[in-house]
Amino acid sequence: MNDIQKAIDWFKMRKSGGTMPGVGKMYDTAISTLQDQAEREKGCTLCRGGAFDNPKNAFPMLRGYCLHDGIELNFCPICGRDLRKPVKK
Repeated sequence: MNDIQKAIDWFKMRKSGGTMPGVGKMYDTAISTLQDQAEREKGCTLCRGGAFDNPKNAFPMLRGYCLHDGIELNFCPICGRDLRKPVKK
C-alpha cells in the first residue's frame, strides 16, 4: 500500500468516526483529491506506453498543444502525470 492509499484510508476512517458539522465535507474533498492524484500517477494510455520517452516522437500525437523542438516534457499534457517518475501500477 502506497502513501496516497494510506492517506485515503486514514481520511475515510476519520470520517466514519463521526465529525463536527462541515468537517465531513472537508474529508470528502481530501479523499477526492487524493484519489485524483492516485489516478494521475497511473498515467494515461499514451504516457504508460512510452509515447513521451522521446519528445520528438510525441509531437505528431499532440495536435492542439503548443510544443517546440527542444522542449523537455516533465508532465504528460494529456493526464498530468509526472514523466520524471516511473509509472505506478
